[in-house]
Amino acid sequence: MKRKLEAAAAQERRSLTNMFEVLVDDYCRMHGIGEAEVSSREEVVSTGKKRS
Repeated sequence: MKRKLEAAAAQERRSLTNMFEVLVDDYCRMHGIGEAEVSSREEVVSTGKKRS
C-alpha cells in the first residue's frame, strides 16, 4: 500500500503527506463527509457521548 501511495505522490509531484491529505479529502467529498460530521465525531471520541 505504501508503494502505491509513493507512486501516486510521485506522479502528482506531491509529498506523501500531501498525497494522503488529498486522497482523504477526496474520499470525504465523495461520501458526503463534511466538517459538521467530522466535528461531531471528534466530540464523541473525546467525551464518549454526542452532544444533543
